[in-house]
Amino acid sequence: MNCKTIKKQILSYLDGELHGEMATNFDTHIKDCENCQNEVERLKMAYRIIETEKMEYKADPFMSARIIAKLSKKEISVPKHNVTLRYLTITSLAAAGVTIGIIIGSLFSTVSTSSESIANAQEWERLADEFMPEIDNNPYNMIATTTNTNETPTKP
Repeated sequence: MNCKTIKKQILSYLDGELHGEMATNFDTHIKDCENCQNEVERLKMAYRIIETEKMEYKADPFMSARIIAKLSKKEISVPKHNVTLRYLTITSLAAAGVTIGIIIGSLFSTVSTSSESIANAQEWERLADEFMPEIDNNPYNMIATTTNTNETPTKP
């Protein structure tokens, strides 16, 4: 047998599920292959740890009753008021936090908006003056040639 086949069968060997010729071949390979021996010893140690922890663990008797009740499709009475009260408290606190956040945010935004809008208007004026100065030959300015208001202004 090769190591790949042995590694697939280690758990079956430890569980005592290998019989006959397969168990004999497994034992022969394990005696000759040091890597597979180490793998088997490592898994045996893991099995021992699991067994030790299983002995230390004491099952909750109410858990088994709940599982049996679920399997038999019976309803288990859970106090509903505690669950709903907890969720109601959590949602109320979350809603209060969001409301306070909105109020504080609106207070700060109104204060900063007025100063920001003035600064933005001044910046736009500066950019307009910089890139489109008012000169006599600016084609975008309409200049009236006469003072008569009935005539349409013409471009220079």
